[in-house]
Amino acid sequence: FGLGGGFDNLMLYFVQFWMTRQTPPKDACPPAADATKEERSACAPWRRDSCLLWCFGSLIGINKQQTYYVFRVVNEKGHKVDPYFTELQNLAYTRVAPDAQAAFVHNITLDDLGHQENSMFHGVYTEPSGR
Repeated sequence: FGLGGGFDNLMLYFVQFWMTRQTPPKDACPPAADATKEERSACAPWRRDSCLLWCFGSLIGINKQQTYYVFRVVNEKGHKVDPYFTELQNLAYTRVAPDAQAAFVHNITLDDLGHQENSMFHGVYTEPSGR
């Protein structure tokens, strides 16, 4: 282990992350479809808190701790865990926009489905000749 390598390695010295195991309340999970954000978050088996410079300045309203919840979307055998898998899939569908030019630059040929708006990525990568 040593210093060097670039900006990403340097940031590791300034950003702190904590992972906390949560124990969801019995009979609370999966949450109801109309559950609040707090009720949904209680069902996450893990919570990740992150901060810059040990949250210095958070008392005056800057550099506040950020919290993210980690949900299990597949089980040990790779099977979907719903409703979490479906929620992740639905979120992904709202954020997709195939970029044919970016695919071309990276030697990826999009198939017909890959060109459709709101389509998940569908394409074939070809190793460039001469590598």
